[in-house]
Amino acid sequence: MRVGLYLHNYTPVSGGAYTFQFEILKAISELSHRSAHQFFLLAHPHEGRFSQHDLSDQIQLIPIEQPPTHSEMPDSHQKGWLKLRQKQVVSVPAEPEYHGLSAFDQTARKHGIEFVWFLTPAYELTDIPYIATVWDLQHRLQPWFPEVGNLVEWNGRESYVSVFLRRAAYIIVPNETGRKELHLFYQIPEERIICLPHPTPQLISITADEEQKILTTHGLKPGFLFYPAQYWPHKNHASLLYSLKILKETYHLVLPAVFVGSDKGNIDYLKKLVVELGVESQVHFLGFVTDSEMTALYKNALALVYLSFFGPENLPPLEAFSVGCPVIASRVNGASEQLGDAALLVSSTNSDEIALAIKSLMDDLQQRQLLLARGFERAKKATSNDYVSQVFALLDEFEPIRRAWGSWFS
Repeated sequence: MRVGLYLHNYTPVSGGAYTFQFEILKAISELSHRSAHQFFLLAHPHEGRFSQHDLSDQIQLIPIEQPPTHSEMPDSHQKGWLKLRQKQVVSVPAEPEYHGLSAFDQTARKHGIEFVWFLTPAYELTDIPYIATVWDLQHRLQPWFPEVGNLVEWNGRESYVSVFLRRAAYIIVPNETGRKELHLFYQIPEERIICLPHPTPQLISITADEEQKILTTHGLKPGFLFYPAQYWPHKNHASLLYSLKILKETYHLVLPAVFVGSDKGNIDYLKKLVVELGVESQVHFLGFVTDSEMTALYKNALALVYLSFFGPENLPPLEAFSVGCPVIASRVNGASEQLGDAALLVSSTNSDEIALAIKSLMDDLQQRQLLLARGFERAKKATSNDYVSQVFALLDEFEPIRRAWGSWFS
């Protein structure tokens, strides 16, 4: 088949979404010669971070062309567009999106794309068969968080599921927890829901001298608590701040904490909370950091303390496992499935429990070493190549179905 790969315009400051997409695209480029399918990378021209020389010879880069205006549509397409707007199946903008014939859809058809793989939850409306990707359904599970529960975002996510996911040939979810949630909330047949765990990202390698230089630049010494996460409310930095206060007042442990990530509107609140709790001398807000800095911080941390309220899978624990950083993580649905016994799982709302878990890593060297060993093993279990190979198998499975028809009906 001629398979289109949809590349969204994530940037490094997008965090895990950018990391995931980059890792998967790199693996596709490495493995594409093993597949009988032809691959075409579809990206908006302004995306600009990939060019043909970044890809293998088996992948052709195709810029997504701008759609025609409404007045330029063929009569049959205008009728479909108007019918869709009247039914209000989805929120359709006044011009470019109509009856599935988005700029993406038109470009894909022009180049004979027979099947589409949306690498991340980012999507475009299309009538071409496709694989969709779902990372979470937290707007259904925890709609009180403003970043998923405000009316615009919540309705957008519902439209994504009701229109886009229900029409997918396959839907990739990270684990069985994700599969059950998708089936429970939206009654999508389970056989179309495919579990593929998040692959372990590959952190950049740096020398010991480079590590030391990075730590010195930020005024840090080894042994701090590390939390890499954008400043969304659901990331729950607050629980770690309360734990710092408990460690200080109850156990007389004054531990630094390092936060990195881009602000999503919550950092001012957190900075005020730091002052209220009396831990301002311990907390370092570093903002967005480079790949080299990220590696240095993981390798010199006492632990990754990842307290997000959201699951069912998260990337930072896997990054920590890969470089020998112990992990303390929230006991969210799906965490045990993803992390197994390689992490200390805690209640995301119980700062006393979090503080005790941190203290145990300092007091019990044997436990720490055991977690490191288990983490290394867990990191090796799911790679980007494994992930891509399994999707290639789905493409092979669907090909006999897709060959049942030729060009698209007008």
